[in-house]
Amino acid sequence: MLASPPSTAYRAKKFVKRHTWGVAAAAVGVLVLIAFAATMAVQAKRIAVERDLAEQAQADLESVVEFQAGMLSETDPEAMGRRLMDDLSDRVAEAHRAGGSSEAQVASSLSTLDALVRGVNATDLALGLVDEDILGRAVATLDEKFGDQPVIDARLRRTIGETYRKLGRYERAETQLEAALATCKRVLGDDHPDTLQSSSNLAILYWNQGRYADAEPLFLEVLETQKRVLGNDHPDTVNSMYNQACLAALLNEQADAMRWLLQAVGGGYAAADWMAQDSDLESLHGPEFDALVERARKNAAKQRAD
Repeated sequence: MLASPPSTAYRAKKFVKRHTWGVAAAAVGVLVLIAFAATMAVQAKRIAVERDLAEQAQADLESVVEFQAGMLSETDPEAMGRRLMDDLSDRVAEAHRAGGSSEAQVASSLSTLDALVRGVNATDLALGLVDEDILGRAVATLDEKFGDQPVIDARLRRTIGETYRKLGRYERAETQLEAALATCKRVLGDDHPDTLQSSSNLAILYWNQGRYADAEPLFLEVLETQKRVLGNDHPDTVNSMYNQACLAALLNEQADAMRWLLQAVGGGYAAADWMAQDSDLESLHGPEFDALVERARKNAAKQRAD
């Protein structure tokens, strides 16, 4: 007979003796779970670090892409052509002076050079250099390096395409802009801002080429998506309404053009001076158009006050 109830330790000891293998198996199971939990914790930490590094690398890459895109978009072939010709003249003068020529001889040589290159279009010369040595190489790099990063690829192609468009290289621009749009639709979907921007860029290219019938459905598609996703008063939507008004006017659809212009101004379009001088809207000039210009001026004043 026990003088007091058995202690918890005593009961546990007897239980272990009676169920040695079961307790041992349970202990092993607990140890395995602890080890597994520790391993998962280490792996989770490693995965988190790798994820952070990958996200930082992606952010760094996008920063580089944005910088390069800005550099490409600022290409000015006319200014580049002038610099090429000025640099050629400076180098010719420097070479003659280094060879012991007098200033009169240098001036004569420069006059001869000027006569030789007078028929050369410096802008076309610069355009060729930009096309082959900058944009062409950029496209080749995209083909080789960014196949596994379609979003970056699409953004760069859009920038390259826009640069080609501004340079008047419409065929090359079309290739890049169509590729960018196809990738955005496939990877990001129809409603993504990058997809809408790519569609707008391609529509503007068609517009520049005088392909208004090709531009119109793209502009309408973008506009309807913007109205649904962004709302009627969003700046991107309003700009698309204005573009649609311009396109309708160029297609001699004056009633539709005024309807779109009314919606743009009603949504807050405020570039009154540009609107007043925009040659695309010339066929709309009249009292109703002038009243819309004044409403746009009021929009501008209100936006400045806000």
